[in-house]
Amino acid sequence: MVSKRHKVFISYHHDEDQEYANRLRRFYGRTKAIIDKSMHDDLSHLQNETILRKIRQDYLRDSTVTVVLVGEHTWGRKWVDWEIYSSLRGYADRTVNGLLGVYLPIHRKKHFRLTDNLRSGYAVRINWEEVEAKFVDAVHEAWNKRRKKDLIDNTRTLRERNAPLEPKTYHYSEEEGRECFIATAAYGTPFAAEIEILRRWRDYQLSEFWWGERCIQYYYSFGPKIAGFIENRRWAKKLTRRIIPVLLKLIE
Repeated sequence: MVSKRHKVFISYHHDEDQEYANRLRRFYGRTKAIIDKSMHDDLSHLQNETILRKIRQDYLRDSTVTVVLVGEHTWGRKWVDWEIYSSLRGYADRTVNGLLGVYLPIHRKKHFRLTDNLRSGYAVRINWEEVEAKFVDAVHEAWNKRRKKDLIDNTRTLRERNAPLEPKTYHYSEEEGRECFIATAAYGTPFAAEIEILRRWRDYQLSEFWWGERCIQYYYSFGPKIAGFIENRRWAKKLTRRIIPVLLKLIE
């Protein structure tokens, strides 16, 4: 793992992928390898020129790598497109940013400004399940690629509006945070691939049934207490890690 610290700007769809951004910030806050220069608030209520000015002067100007969290609708978000565009365009006393795409478990295979630069070889890509093992090194790789400005593809026309969103079938409060308490306690990390499979099953299958929603409600009532019990007992962690693969086979 590299030792150099980099200043990172995170670009993402605030309405859908805020929890992933929060979890990523908590992760690299523990590593102390990244300095967060991101916007923590949605500025979409402001005028276009005001948002662009704030992005350039308050955030991007002091960052060196832009991380794009690629979710289901990221490809069609106007401000994500503008943030990537501004990241790849040097102006005044700042140079271009490195570009890293982190692909979330639920993402659309759509072409947008990030994929243009993955194809050209300028951007770097990892999957969400790889964050714990590869994120810091991937940021450093993206930082190094800033020297290859000839690979930048910033020719795509800027988005004038957001693409329409498809309706979601699940709704969780910010307090619930869509956490998988028990599995996280068993594996010791929220980034395990098994946990993401369980989340997708809960969000896109279990939640479609009335009894499934009832099960989810019970889980959020008792899950934290069970997780606390498991977290402090090695034998309970091992037992839970044996049970989870069996559950995954049943829900396939």
